[in-house]
Amino acid sequence: PGPPPPMPVPHANLARALGTDFARSYFISDAILAGFNQYASVATSPTSASMGHGWHAWMTPRQVNYTDRVVGLTSQGTLQELTYGLDYRVSPDLVVGFAFNPESTKVTYDGLNASIYQSGIGGGPYLGWLISPTTLFDAWLGYVRLDRAFDVFGHGANMPVDRAFLSTSITQIIDTPWMRVLPRFTLFHAHDEVSGVTSSQGFPIPGQGYSWGHVEGSVEVNRDFVLDQRLLLQPFVQATLRYDTQQLVDTVTTIDGTDVGLTRWHGQLRGGVRAQLGSQAELWLSGGYLSFFTPGIDAWEAKAHFRMRFDEASSAFAAYMPVKAPPLPVVPFGWTGCSVGVNAGYGSAKARFDSAPNDVIVDFAQIAGAVPQLAAQQATSAASQRAGGITAGAGVSCNVQYDKTVIGLETDINYTDLRSSELRGPFPLAAGVSNTWENSFRSNYLGTVRGRLGLLVNPSNMLYATAGLAYADYAFSTAIDFPGSTGFRFAGSDSRVKPGWTAGLGWETVVSGPWTAKFEYLHVDLGDRTAPAPQNVGALSPFAWTHSAKLTEEIVRVGLSYKFAGPPNSGRGWFSQ
Repeated sequence: PGPPPPMPVPHANLARALGTDFARSYFISDAILAGFNQYASVATSPTSASMGHGWHAWMTPRQVNYTDRVVGLTSQGTLQELTYGLDYRVSPDLVVGFAFNPESTKVTYDGLNASIYQSGIGGGPYLGWLISPTTLFDAWLGYVRLDRAFDVFGHGANMPVDRAFLSTSITQIIDTPWMRVLPRFTLFHAHDEVSGVTSSQGFPIPGQGYSWGHVEGSVEVNRDFVLDQRLLLQPFVQATLRYDTQQLVDTVTTIDGTDVGLTRWHGQLRGGVRAQLGSQAELWLSGGYLSFFTPGIDAWEAKAHFRMRFDEASSAFAAYMPVKAPPLPVVPFGWTGCSVGVNAGYGSAKARFDSAPNDVIVDFAQIAGAVPQLAAQQATSAASQRAGGITAGAGVSCNVQYDKTVIGLETDINYTDLRSSELRGPFPLAAGVSNTWENSFRSNYLGTVRGRLGLLVNPSNMLYATAGLAYADYAFSTAIDFPGSTGFRFAGSDSRVKPGWTAGLGWETVVSGPWTAKFEYLHVDLGDRTAPAPQNVGALSPFAWTHSAKLTEEIVRVGLSYKFAGPPNSGRGWFSQ
């Protein structure tokens, strides 16, 4: 038979299933708002100091978990992204910067051997303009390169996607005696161009271009609680109403053939707390429900935002300090002592799968003259799978300072949402015979016990190397199937806590008083794990394969720590010279 006819793929439907319509446009608005004197009482009060010029770096991890029952099937989706930004305050009224945004999405369908994936990275320039002391305009122009893929019953394809987008917002800051009110209006527009590809089964899939966008209005209310000159907390609640001006799709068809119209209205509700940590850093934590007025879809969001300033004299916290207040005495920070802290970031895992037949299968292949087919089957077992996700946790560290050297010991434990499942094949082995491989792995937490060696480049900044023990829950499964041969499969799995090793580099800096912040990279190697996969079917019972999988992880994260009182710093030695 000839090749199958072309199969048009509704790329916009795939994009909707992947959660592309979960808006990200408020990332830049929030980041810029953090960089300005965002509170009207601060911006207009003659007793408060201005921020002045300066560099800011920030990071926003975000995860959305959603369930979609619209088409009559239940799908589970996870959207994970980590937005980085660096900006400079050119003048008291203007900020310019650049942000980039790695993202990863996976959707699986309950009861079906089907999944959809999307991953990529994008970014672009942004600006914030304080039109008046209480009115902020911001804009973000960007480009994203995505790889969209699907796998349905062993038939799959990868589709490159080029996306361009523009997001603009106006935020008003209204102070009242009881609370602060921030209404915001946002306009977002994007265009996706999908390239044509040929699937793994050889049939062509035409490309497709489409635009989508929305307008949204939101209102936030918050209130400040100044605990002391170094800590300000601000709980907040934000309600958002969004209208899709150009939807990805207007209708979807259910499994019983019914066309269902999709609403253009979406409601979102978020709440959280912001913390101003001394003179250099801000930390926001928030969560929310994103799918009001969208029947059949439940979406939940968790998000953090960490922002840091590079210059002490013009710090963001200066806006909270009276101009006439005497400056605080500068005391060299002593690194000796113990700290407790929290961290958040992004983890990427890679699992390398391999399988090998036992001697009985090898002997049978030699007798049957099927050694080349067996070798081909084993070769198709070798594959790598990747998964990414947000990581967050807490830890304890203790350090001893010797002049400009710091030696320490640290332990932490972190949640990691790392999981992947993939069906590969069918791979032809002989006339009328083929096989498929189904691989999956997961790891839900990671712990480390590490030594640390640091070098102080000045009293407040330390570069360090770290290495030690790592441990994680690590589960994997692999199965060989032969389409057309019911019940003839070799399946094996293993799940347990796996020890390994880790090593990495980091930078830790004094934020203010006992608070420090750090940026850290860790490589984690959990080694190989094997699992037997016998046939267990009558006379075929002696036949077995051994499946193995090696897991490594790459972790990038930021942390915030509180140091308990240690020995006083004498101020003598290398730093005072």
